[in-house]
Amino acid sequence: MENFCLENLRGKEAWLKERLPLNVYSDETSKLFDSALRQLISWFECEQIGGILGTIEKMNKSEPDFLLGKTLKLGLDTLSSGRSKRSDPTFEQELADLVKDANLRGNERERKHAYAVQLFAESEMHRACNEWEDILVEYPNDLMALKFAHTGYFYIGEHLAMRDSIARVIDKWDKERYPGYSYLHGMYAYGLEESGEYIEAEKQAKIGLQLQRQDCWSTHAIAHCREMASDFKNGINFLESTENDWSQCKLLHGHNYWHNALFYIEKGDFETALTIYDNKLAPKTSKKSFTIMELIDASSLLSRLELERINVGRERWEGLIPLVGPHIGDQIIAFNDAHIAMVLSKLDDEDIDGRGNLAYLHAKNISNFVGDKQNIGENAIIMRDFGEKLCSSINLFNKEKYDQAFDDLYSIKSQFSRLSGSHAQVIFEFLKNFLGDYLI
Repeated sequence: MENFCLENLRGKEAWLKERLPLNVYSDETSKLFDSALRQLISWFECEQIGGILGTIEKMNKSEPDFLLGKTLKLGLDTLSSGRSKRSDPTFEQELADLVKDANLRGNERERKHAYAVQLFAESEMHRACNEWEDILVEYPNDLMALKFAHTGYFYIGEHLAMRDSIARVIDKWDKERYPGYSYLHGMYAYGLEESGEYIEAEKQAKIGLQLQRQDCWSTHAIAHCREMASDFKNGINFLESTENDWSQCKLLHGHNYWHNALFYIEKGDFETALTIYDNKLAPKTSKKSFTIMELIDASSLLSRLELERINVGRERWEGLIPLVGPHIGDQIIAFNDAHIAMVLSKLDDEDIDGRGNLAYLHAKNISNFVGDKQNIGENAIIMRDFGEKLCSSINLFNKEKYDQAFDDLYSIKSQFSRLSGSHAQVIFEFLKNFLGDYLI
């Protein structure tokens, strides 16, 4: 796997031969850009050159004016929910400078990339995905456009578009010439699975694994197929028999462990599910930073265990504060805020990190966001339509106000499909059903 991110990297001429010209001066920068994209598509951290963030840092230091290098960095900041215009004023200026720079000296593809990232950061997510799709019409082998569109569709719950985005380009790829071809099968498989086409999804995922057995996204797609079939036995067998392969992908392996824990919950083996949490998902104090995916996986697993009436203990919830704290003022995606609410509503009786009652502060931030008429992006609409009520219903549930929590959840149940996340991740439907059973 590491060889893929280190060897046969494309210099300036190689990019040009693939009809993907870069406004770049050096082969070194071109190759670092290629390595970063390969790490992104494979979910593999190439530690030899500092992992994906270290690679991007080296790339931008080697050539600070490299347009697509800056676009990749800001795109990852945006699509990972790592930075928010709302809580980071410098981010908005960096995006504006990127678009201005691209308009001054970029080619059409580079201009579209810069604009798409700015649109996504402004919560114009469908428009951003349309820009990436426009790029793929002319440049079907543009790996950054392909990956960003795939991720973008995930965030806006557009499962059919996620499927079709890959379907349109996969047959246009030169299997021998374009690096990363095998990973398209895993991406296609996931889009198929989320669209309900489980047989074809598994077929595509197996092709991906035949080409690259460490393809953790193909593995992930098969795990989803097992989950949707309630086939926990084969789900566990599959993930555990291939663990040595997919666990190499440090950017995703925690999420695949989350899927394995779900299988154990379905099996009724809650002790093993909790052990997986403690060993693989609980945040480690040695880590300097955390991703929003880590927060979502950890909080949703603890919540699912508690829905099974397993007392996970306050200490585990407190351990998630380092993941939650930096994001309570972001309001990027309602799905994120709902998981933040899961954590804070369990811990809102004390000043945890010196900022006062974080649950109250989070709710106030959401209220201010919803009330500000200048917020007109897609997430603002979702938060006004049902996102704020979803977060408050989670708080009501954790305060054992079950009647009101059920009424609020039931009133917005038809809106859950507008959330981001996969079918397996949407815990709020389970919460509504649990309350229905509890109150009968």
